[in-house]
Amino acid sequence: MYYKQLEAHLRAKTAELSQQLQEIIGDNVPIYNTGADMTMDTALMDAYRHITSIVDSWCKLVLQMEMMEYGNNTAHLSLRMPDCEHHIHADCGVSGVVINKVNCIYMHTPIGTMDYFVYRCIVDIPNNPVQIFYRWVKEQCSLAHVLIQLSPDGYVPEEVRQKFDAGESIINWDSSEAEGFADDILNDAILDLAGISDPLNLCSLDTCVSHIDEFFSAYGFHEGY
Repeated sequence: MYYKQLEAHLRAKTAELSQQLQEIIGDNVPIYNTGADMTMDTALMDAYRHITSIVDSWCKLVLQMEMMEYGNNTAHLSLRMPDCEHHIHADCGVSGVVINKVNCIYMHTPIGTMDYFVYRCIVDIPNNPVQIFYRWVKEQCSLAHVLIQLSPDGYVPEEVRQKFDAGESIINWDSSEAEGFADDILNDAILDLAGISDPLNLCSLDTCVSHIDEFFSAYGFHEGY
């Protein structure tokens, strides 16, 4: 950003919103294989509304910063989310005044459509709500792949199963050589077969977040996205 005071404000607000998001995410287990639980699902949906509200608030703040820095009248961003496409819009129009539209070049990325300014904010500002959200989704999708292997129709080495049964984390286990659906794109049929509940539909973003860390690297877009 050209105006350092705007950048400082955005970074301060980012820290505040990211802390709120981390607290909500940390208290939830959105993907599980312990049988349907309506009470848990209801709580998860309520938490998800707060999560998306925080992500949307940060994105709208970025759009407002863009308008202030470049003198644009409008700015827009669309993010791919588990429930739907989130269209985040900001404008400074006044009733009765014709707004001159600014033509922006929008990029199609794994997580949605955005202009270059928004893209740079997302990848350059560390631990912002967008990064936290999509990395969380990737972690949950990775967990779903592991749970599939733990199902009766899947396969994991005995030492991995013992760790899971003992309550140890196996989220980093490389299941690429496992049999079954380890490398399949997650879908409702596979989840149902493995007895996995995903009430927030996070697994619908499995292909979007598979290489999300590379996308969030400072030059990820130029390395193939």
